[in-house]
Amino acid sequence: MIDPEAPYDDFEDKSGMTVVSGTVTLKKNHENLIGISIGGGAPFCPCLYIVQLYDKTPALQDGSLQCGDEIVAINGTNVKGLSKTELAKLIQGARDEVTVQYNKLICDTKRGKTLDIKLKKIKHKMVEGLDASTADALGISRAILCNDSLIKKLKSLEQKTQIVKGLIFRTVRFMKLHQVRAKAHEKMAQSYRTIAGRDSTHEAFDELAQAHQKMEQADRTLINDLKPIISDLLTFTDTIISDAKETVKKYADVKFEYLRKYIKTE
Repeated sequence: MIDPEAPYDDFEDKSGMTVVSGTVTLKKNHENLIGISIGGGAPFCPCLYIVQLYDKTPALQDGSLQCGDEIVAINGTNVKGLSKTELAKLIQGARDEVTVQYNKLICDTKRGKTLDIKLKKIKHKMVEGLDASTADALGISRAILCNDSLIKKLKSLEQKTQIVKGLIFRTVRFMKLHQVRAKAHEKMAQSYRTIAGRDSTHEAFDELAQAHQKMEQADRTLINDLKPIISDLLTFTDTIISDAKETVKKYADVKFEYLRKYIKTE
């Protein structure tokens, strides 16, 4: 039985959610950054929170901070009521290190399904009715998509493109070297044939000419075998991956518009 006199927090169903506070000190990188993107803040949102952690930055490498963590204070200064621009300036103004005080939402995985539904409803309620500029100011659009599978797929496709382009570049260089060598073998074969024609007793020169001719033919065969491979690789990077990236991007854009405009809570 619920005691009506008890504080609300004593009987509120938090679906396994608990808030844990923490503090982390991060050393800035050579670009004077700790590597976080900030959402929320005045005048749209009462709290400031982490939208994204950037690759190869102090914040991501440390591992203490995560997307969605609320930023409470910077170097001992309470940031409640600040805009995200003011918070960014506060971080930039620190010299070598930035001490971030944060609140982290901890979820009970056994009750995760119920919690996930509730959080989705809250998020959708926030998004409903917002225009693009307001959603961007709140960081909602980036918060929804920063770890999205579609965005990760785009990054994966871009990495594959760079790998294959590197392979194409090295294969073309390899072909050019064999083209130069084939021409050299061709000239050597002609020279030895000329010498052998002048003196029929020098059979060795004729054999040398034949040997160089065989090596020339081997180089040209290799070049001809590599040409269709390079053509296929170029088709892969310029057509297949390019089309796949465009398709994934369209899906991501449609998903963004859906989340931003059309999601309604039940």
